[in-house]
Amino acid sequence: MKHPSRWTWTFVALSSLLAIVCVIQWQREAMLRQLLNTTNTDLLQKERQAFEATKLADTYAAEITQLEKRQTELKQAEANLKSDLQKNLQSLRKTEAELLQNKTNLAVALQGVEKQNEAIRRQNAVINEQNKILKAQNEAILKLN
Repeated sequence: MKHPSRWTWTFVALSSLLAIVCVIQWQREAMLRQLLNTTNTDLLQKERQAFEATKLADTYAAEITQLEKRQTELKQAEANLKSDLQKNLQSLRKTEAELLQNKTNLAVALQGVEKQNEAIRRQNAVINEQNKILKAQNEAILKLN
């Protein structure tokens, strides 16, 4: 029988090496496909999270805008209330001053009324005295008639 030639062994060796390289390459491609699948899954998850984060950021931005608007309204209301408070305090001070003046005027008027009452009492006393005198004179006139 004939022994295989050197080229045959060379081709067998090269074929075996090629088969080994193909197996190694196939394993590397399988790992790469698995890595790509994992990466794609992670990418989809990250994109979903990014979309949700963007949606949440938009919601927060809208809420922040509303809160800033409300804060502006509240600051305006506070300024209006402070202005009203100042006006009311000025009005209160004016009213207090008027009250003090009215109390003073009332005290003066009460003194005047008291003096008038005293004068009226004296006049009444004088009139009563005159009435007694007139009564006595009338009785005397009646006795004379």
